Amino acid sequence: LRRRAAAILYDAGRPLEAGGVLEQLEADGLADVIDLSNLALCLELTGGEEQAEQLYRDLAKRPDAPAEVHAGLARLALRRGDYAALTRQLEAYLAAAPAPERAARADAALERLAAERAVAPELAP
Repeated sequence: LRRRAAAILYDAGRPLEAGGVLEQLEADGLADVIDLSNLALCLELTGGEEQAEQLYRDLAKRPDAPAEVHAGLARLALRRGDYAALTRQLEAYLAAAPAPERAARADAALERLAAERAVAPELAP
């Protein structure tokens, strides 16, 4: 029931409240890897980028980590201008076999990065 409440809150554009529900699931020891990935996203969207990055990194070490963990790390790398980390995380995202339409977007992003590196070598990893 709480997972559903978190999803409804998130879909309603209320990631702060959704994150609160997911934090309670975590505190109760009921959060699974998807819940924690969603919590990291809520943190990322509500100004908790450092907490989100740490949670994403912890999740990325797990064999059952969803591809979205790497997408989150890629977004955070892009925000800080760390193009080497962005490239690594996009490659890890693709290796985690995301849905085909999302994989196509990640492939396109890697191609754009490669093209930009050809013009601006300082973007090279």
